[in-house]
Amino acid sequence: MSDDDQTACAVLILIGLLLLCVAVGIRVGAWVGTMLAGGVFLTIGVGAYLAGGVAGSGK
Repeated sequence: MSDDDQTACAVLILIGLLLLCVAVGIRVGAWVGTMLAGGVFLTIGVGAYLAGGVAGSGK
């Protein structure tokens, strides 16, 4: 293998690793986003439930 071949292989490996990191990052980001969105909806739901309970007991 010449130096050029080794350089080409190294570049291909680096590009592959970069793409893998990006793909994993997108997956993790989507998962975290889903969890955060779920948490927000859950918080809103609990808040509405508590507000409804307070409004109901105030009558």
